[in-house]
Amino acid sequence: MLKKSFTPAALALSIAAALLATGCSSTRMNPSALPPGTSQMNPAQAEYNTQAIEAATRQMQDEARAKEAARAAAAEQAAKAKAASEAKVREQNARAARVRAEQKAAADKAKAERQAKLNAYEDKARELEIEMKQLDVDARRAEVEGVTADSKARSELARDRAQLELERTRAEIDKLRKE
Repeated sequence: MLKKSFTPAALALSIAAALLATGCSSTRMNPSALPPGTSQMNPAQAEYNTQAIEAATRQMQDEARAKEAARAAAAEQAAKAKAASEAKVREQNARAARVRAEQKAAADKAKAERQAKLNAYEDKARELEIEMKQLDVDARRAEVEGVTADSKARSELARDRAQLELERTRAEIDKLRKE
């Protein structure tokens, strides 16, 4: 029969497997539980190999815990960054909404002021038209009653002044409507 030779690493793994298979948690080796070909091994050497395996196992578990902690910290950091980014976006959206509301309010106010000004000019134009009609009536009455030339001249002058102011007001109305 061919004898297998074990390398120290293979020997350590087989010892660990034997320990796990027998449920042995002690570092003391039971010679009957050793893998074949290791019974002539020095117990001190087997003890050393078991301790080395346990140390390597602890080191791997510590590394795994450290990696998991780093991954959890990175995930937490990413979640915080995402939350901060979303908060910033919400703040920017709210600020943009406020700006739009302010702009709309300003536009509405300007439109209302423009409409009020237009209404005022239209009222003034109506008043001037009424005044011109009144002056026309006064001029005709003066002609009928035979009033002096001085009264007629005053009436004509007042009519011309009212006509000029009416034309200026209509020009302002047209200008406001074109805006």
